Amino acid sequence: MRRMESAPRRTPPRGGMNGSMMEAWRPPRFTTEQRLAVADRVLGRLRARYAAGLLAVALEGSTAKGLDRAESDLELRAVLAGGEEHRWYAFLHRGMFVGVSVVTVERARRDAAEVDYTWPCVGDALFTARVLHDPAGLYAELRALGQAAEERADFMALARDSLADMYEHVYKLFTAGDDGGTAAHEARQVAFWAANTVGLVNRFRYLSSRTLFAESARLPALPEGYGHHVEGLLALCATPGELQSHTGALWAAFASWAADRGSRLEDDAMEGV
Repeated sequence: MRRMESAPRRTPPRGGMNGSMMEAWRPPRFTTEQRLAVADRVLGRLRARYAAGLLAVALEGSTAKGLDRAESDLELRAVLAGGEEHRWYAFLHRGMFVGVSVVTVERARRDAAEVDYTWPCVGDALFTARVLHDPAGLYAELRALGQAAEERADFMALARDSLADMYEHVYKLFTAGDDGGTAAHEARQVAFWAANTVGLVNRFRYLSSRTLFAESARLPALPEGYGHHVEGLLALCATPGELQSHTGALWAAFASWAADRGSRLEDDAMEGV
């Protein structure tokens, strides 16, 4: 028989067999200065478009707080004298993700004067914003409204609402059974609402979503075992059974801890309906 010659060996391209995947994709990287330059361009476009109707523009998020990283996005808020009450426009500017929240001055004032139960995670935006354009001093007024709203807010009532959202995800985690992906997702939701709830009870605004859990673990008033169980819920290698164990223990601690502070979900008489 004629011997068949083997085909010449071919070296696969770096990054895998598919030559179009030489390197793993990742978002473009930018410096703080580049983000600020884009913010200035956005401001210029807004001023040209709305003229005197543009009352204020502020930079929000990690760049405003000095916490931005190479892959961070750019978030801005524009306050207009009139028009559509609120709209969000997101786009890419030379590869940089930019999001602009456009609101009327009436909406801006109303939002500043209210505190809802997501306050620990979003309540800092008004106070950490970097104001880029504000000829009439609107942000001073908005911050005064925000400060007054915090002083009169019933944080324990807000904590009850946050606790209810936490309990919804406690249930979902247990109904996930052995579905590891769903259980892991719900575990992170439980951990998030747990951190949000302790933020409300301690009247503490978190600086960033990246520091949320670390900041919450250092608060003075916490349920028993809080840090240990939240860490367990966030563990990437945790099994569904381990997540259920941490969730059950954390919820039991939360229910007792919240009740001691006058916040409970039980309402057999349905007084709140």
